Amino acid sequence: MIRKNYCKAAALFIGSILLFSGCSIPENTGTEEDYTAIQGEDCQDEIYEQGKEVIERIRENDWEGEDVGFYSGQDNVSLDHKITVYKDQDFLYAVFGIQGGMSQLYGGDAYSVDGGDVWHIRDFHKPARMGDMYFLNGTFLEVEGIGTVETATPLISFDYGESYESIDCSEAERIAALPGIGGLIYAKAQFIDETGKTVGYDWYTAGSEIPFYSMEISYDTGEILNETDIYGLGESAEKYAESGYIFEDSSESYLNQEEVERRFFYETMITQDPACTAQEIRYAINEIYARKNYDFTGTEYEQYFQSKSWYSPAAGKTVQEEELNG
Repeated sequence: MIRKNYCKAAALFIGSILLFSGCSIPENTGTEEDYTAIQGEDCQDEIYEQGKEVIERIRENDWEGEDVGFYSGQDNVSLDHKITVYKDQDFLYAVFGIQGGMSQLYGGDAYSVDGGDVWHIRDFHKPARMGDMYFLNGTFLEVEGIGTVETATPLISFDYGESYESIDCSEAERIAALPGIGGLIYAKAQFIDETGKTVGYDWYTAGSEIPFYSMEISYDTGEILNETDIYGLGESAEKYAESGYIFEDSSESYLNQEEVERRFFYETMITQDPACTAQEIRYAINEIYARKNYDFTGTEYEQYFQSKSWYSPAAGKTVQEEELNG
């Protein structure tokens, strides 16, 4: 993947010729009165004003002092840049004003379908801090949501970002719901195959570099072509989702030590955080007591077990050792 980043040193060149898949940025040098800026329905006034400034700079090729990126084809858009621009025939797209707040990035985007005469300005659609955005001949791929929801979801648009379809990531979400995983996960694009029109995503937990799930998606149709549960946690996750028990049979039979150790080893490796695994182990131990109606009121386990439909505590109930094998 070739990445084209043009910063201050390249700004002087922008006014001449820049090719994007055989096309060049139009040499618009007019003022604001020469174009129409349309404020999106949900666009904040601050974003709208920033967007108009970005439009004028694009039209006047005035990038002095800006960190600017121009991209084509399958180039990855770096969200660290102040302004990024993409061109596909007469379509122009600009991302601007990216800022951070509690891990959530926000800013705006502006797009034009007529080479720059009419611009639509919108609030940006919450890109994931650790995700990617790709432009593929009018199709947009991005990851939305980390910092705002528990799962950063891959999105696909077939109309230059006017509307987006969410990719079904329920299998990965189910694994992420295991107490030892922690819930906060994101997807990162690993490859783009323009010939086969596919994109491959790997799923990670926040703060980890070890993928636990992978998906291959047709960016032509949005269809999921292949899914891989890399460490085989899907079965445990499905049982947990259905029953609410970490170990469904722990009250009826002895656990298989090798299987338990393998599960906890994989979870620790995936999250790179032993504290998550240790927490799940504590839940699993206390799950045995909770089955016996132990009252966890006022303890650190109260909220967890109260969320389980099967938990029915008896007020003030404690559990004696002889009850555990009964």
